[in-house]
Amino acid sequence: MDHFRIELERSMQPSVDAFLENRREFLELGKAAIAATLIPFESEGAFRRLYNNKYLKDMNWYEYLFKQIGSTLDEYNKSQLSIITFNYDRSFEQFFFRALKSSFNLQDDDCLTYLNKIPVIHVHGKLGELGYVVSAGRHYNSQINSDITNKYSNSRFEFPALARG
Repeated sequence: MDHFRIELERSMQPSVDAFLENRREFLELGKAAIAATLIPFESEGAFRRLYNNKYLKDMNWYEYLFKQIGSTLDEYNKSQLSIITFNYDRSFEQFFFRALKSSFNLQDDDCLTYLNKIPVIHVHGKLGELGYVVSAGRHYNSQINSDITNKYSNSRFEFPALARG
């Protein structure tokens, strides 16, 4: 691990992804490190509105985007929004799932149908499917253990850009 850290730091690559493209011997360790670093930040608390002296502070960009799409399911359904992200995290999908579900009193299956109207392309891959998307998916939470990091280090489909041979 120390060798990986030192080589990554010395490589001067703009991202861990770029480093791993050329240093395949670190691929499994790099993917496990990405998962171990990012999963602890998967927190529902990150979606709570922040208040300052009982007044709402500026909304975050997810809230802003959700509001701009429309205030009805019909407007949401007509949206032609697509998201392309270089991030592994699944916060966008989780935020929109929760917002749709609570705004329109949707069941999970119906909510998922609307969520899928907005394609989200993770260029470098993502930290797995969410539990409400596939039964074997991982729910949005910050719990991490060796089973989870091992799953991502051995995965060839979760991180497509890193799986190229």
